[in-house]
Amino acid sequence: MKPVVFLLVVSVAGPLSAGEWMFRLKDAHVRLRQALAAGDAEAAWELVDRSTHQQAGRLAAHVRRTFDGLPEEKQDALRELLGLDDADQARSVTAKRLLVSPFVAAAHPEMFVGDPADTKLKNHGTKMAGPTGIRVLKNTPEETLVPYRFTVQSHFGGQAMDYRAELSVPTLESVVGPLPPVVEPEEAVSARAAVAVFEKAQRALAAGDANALWPLLDCDSQSQANHFADQARERAGKSPEATTEIARRLGIDEPELETLDGRRVWTLDWSVEDLAGLTHGTSPRFVGRAEFDTKLVPIPRGNEKHKWPKRTSEMAVAFDHAGRTWQLPVRWNHRDGEPRMTLVVRPPFYLRLRR
Repeated sequence: MKPVVFLLVVSVAGPLSAGEWMFRLKDAHVRLRQALAAGDAEAAWELVDRSTHQQAGRLAAHVRRTFDGLPEEKQDALRELLGLDDADQARSVTAKRLLVSPFVAAAHPEMFVGDPADTKLKNHGTKMAGPTGIRVLKNTPEETLVPYRFTVQSHFGGQAMDYRAELSVPTLESVVGPLPPVVEPEEAVSARAAVAVFEKAQRALAAGDANALWPLLDCDSQSQANHFADQARERAGKSPEATTEIARRLGIDEPELETLDGRRVWTLDWSVEDLAGLTHGTSPRFVGRAEFDTKLVPIPRGNEKHKWPKRTSEMAVAFDHAGRTWQLPVRWNHRDGEPRMTLVVRPPFYLRLRR
């Protein structure tokens, strides 16, 4: 039987208006500026994209591995660049902490132009530059475009997407030496890791263990769930009636809605129902890039007029469920500096807020 790509929810609403997307872009930029200015690593981490996560993760791991072998003067220089108080902090520095370090801030002066409390993007010479970037004009050496991209590339339902900044993480080559090249493990290793992460996710979902499931998901899957939780709390906060209605739609009580986060979203009852194919899938087996059929990934009818980027082939786990064969993409992730296989799961949560 010909495989079909794993799609958890098939009904998709039409795309948002251009004005709404521009509002989301501006809002994402304001929140990132404020997080960086405050040194809030957790908030900043959720506002940058997967490529930034990978860069920061690899560099943080490189710092941890090389710090003890550096001469004392280079250790001191490195701690100053990272804004760390002592050697122990350098030996355990994380990607999130590195993202709000002085040397990353110095590489992106455009993010610190003007008053961080300014939410209107007027006084510091910032404006939108189309739907994919923020252009900063004032107090910078030259015009600077801060690139943004959608949280989930080629996502099935546009409105669950949000903007995340694609910040470059500068190298520390002069201090810690060049980063080792990224070498993807051999296909046999990928095959074992893909099936293993699939089976771990099945057990976590069956047990309703959000903490066990969360690290098995790709950055895009995590970002989408975090955005949904933020959107649900924001809509619920508009009025007591809205709070009651949103809680009803999500099948939770109002106190739980107030603390809802992306981690919890994946194990809500209706989300687990959407993930039935993953939970009850049988005979998992690895599918290499050569076998991943991109033509089987549907595009929502409302988005057919848009010229989406050509989808690239991905590794996947194929499995059987309800008399059909499905595919669930998997990726090697470098957020923690070491390659780790993760699942790419993309149900359009936002439909729950539109019912």
